[in-house]
Amino acid sequence: MFVTDTTKLIEVFCFVDDFCKEMASFYAAHPLPEGLSPKHAAGRKASLCESEVLTIVVFYQLSGFKCFAYYYERLVLAELHSFFPGAVPYTPFLSLARQACFHAFLLAQVRCSLSEQTAHYYIDSKKLPVCDITQVASYLMPWFRV
Repeated sequence: MFVTDTTKLIEVFCFVDDFCKEMASFYAAHPLPEGLSPKHAAGRKASLCESEVLTIVVFYQLSGFKCFAYYYERLVLAELHSFFPGAVPYTPFLSLARQACFHAFLLAQVRCSLSEQTAHYYIDSKKLPVCDITQVASYLMPWFRV
C-alpha cells in the first residue's frame, strides 16, 4: 500500500488534459503532413489517451519512486487503476510513452514558461569522478600506451 496524493494526481491530469486539448485544436488548424501523422499499431486506437500517458509520466516525477517499472506496475496498475481503467501492461505503455515524447517536451516548455521568473537560478555543479587520473594509463589498451 502506497500513500499517494490523489488530489495532486487530479491537478496534474487537469493541467495535462487542458494542454492536450489545446494541442489538438492547434493540430486541427495546422494539420501535419501525411507521413508525419501519428499511427497506432495494426490500426488500433490506444487504450490510454495521450493526456493519461503524460499524466502517468509527470506523476512519476512527483511520486518519489526511483524505478519507473516498479512505479508503473505497483502504483499505476494496482492502486491507481480506478483513475486509469484502460491502463496497459508495462511494455506496451513504453510504446505509448515514446509516442507522447514530443508532447512531453512541449508540456515541459509550456510549464517552464508559466513559472515565475526570478533573478536566482541554480545549476548543480557537483563533481562526478569518472576515474582516477593517475590510473588512466592502466585503463588504456597496450597498443595505445606511449
